[in-house]
This record gives sequence, C-alpha cells and structure tokens, in this order.
Amino acid sequence: MAALNLGPYNTLTLAASTPTQIISPGGGHCYFNLLNLGTGNLFISNLSNVGNNPTSFKLPTGLVLLPIAVYGPTGIWVAVDTAGSISVAVVPRT
Repeated sequence: MAALNLGPYNTLTLAASTPTQIISPGGGHCYFNLLNLGTGNLFISNLSNVGNNPTSFKLPTGLVLLPIAVYGPTGIWVAVDTAGSISVAVVPRT
C-alpha cells in the first residue's frame, strides 16, 4: 500500500492490484475528478481493501468520473487490475 499527496493536476502510474491512498493537498475538503487512462479497470473506495469487491466502485478504461467529494484528511483509495495510469484533478470546494 502506498499513500500519495496530490497537487492540483496529477497523472499517477499505478501497479496492478496495489491499493493506493490519494490525499488532497493540505488534507482539506475538495473534489477529485478521475480519468482512467489505463487498459484495465480502476477501482475506487473509501476503504483500504479497494479492488474488485462489493465495497469498491469500478471505473472502466477511458471513462471519467466527475466529481467525487472528499471530506477530511484521509482522501480515497484507488487500485487498478492492470498496471496503468490515472489522471486526478483536485478541485477546491468553495
């Protein structure tokens, strides 16, 4: 498992089946806009057991998810079933 602190615009390379915690800049409340750039599925969860399971949301390749509200300093968890990249834009809540 890894934890990554994000900037405003991010392209992250993820290893297959490795849960990764993504945390907003400053740990504040924000929105994440996610784009799956890889060749496999992207899984999103607020739990560290993120993956192909009932507690995770599956985002197929090439699709974008706008916006995910993130509350507090813990961020969200992501994982991919095939190594690849995702793009994450962090939008402050106003």
